[in-house]
Amino acid sequence: TYEILSKCLPSVYSNKKYHVPKERLVVQIPHTVFPLGWIPSVYRVSWNQILKAGGLEAYFFLRYIRMCLQITTVSGIWGMIILWPVYFTGGNHASG
Repeated sequence: TYEILSKCLPSVYSNKKYHVPKERLVVQIPHTVFPLGWIPSVYRVSWNQILKAGGLEAYFFLRYIRMCLQITTVSGIWGMIILWPVYFTGGNHASG
């Protein structure tokens, strides 16, 4: 829903673009027709820019979210490596 509503109501979903001076904006998010087209722009922002624009709390919150994403990704990969062979070879056509 964010992808659809952000295109229909830009003043609500990108209000900083309209109410904050240009020098305080961290990243210019391009208007694309592709869903999730904003992700590459967000990954190009440096940690120093986030710290300057958002403050220390935003900086550490985003670092925490990034760490959680990395832990989840590594755990998910190991989980798939271990569980997929068990799923596809087990069962012996048992019911119930």
